[in-house]
Amino acid sequence: MAAGTGMFAYVARFGLGSGPSNLICTILYLTLMAMAHTRGLGTRLNVLFDNTSGDNKSNEVVAFIAWLVLTDVFQDASFYCMLKEHTYTHLDQSFNTMISQLM
Repeated sequence: MAAGTGMFAYVARFGLGSGPSNLICTILYLTLMAMAHTRGLGTRLNVLFDNTSGDNKSNEVVAFIAWLVLTDVFQDASFYCMLKEHTYTHLDQSFNTMISQLM
């Protein structure tokens, strides 16, 4: 979900790419590109991830976010990780059910 824009949904088969960090960076990049074309980007990037260390809290994801600042896409950026086993919304609880039905 992107603040002020809505929800962007991506579906990828398991094992796509060179690892989960590559997929996270690709999704973040595609979302930012879509937002740039529809409403523009601000000067600050705040990203909220779930608490999956292998996917989100990796050197590659941190380097990608740093690269966005280094190349002046954003003036500053930060990311936050939710608590382990979070269930802050009904969407969290129903998402696994939906994915199970698709597989």
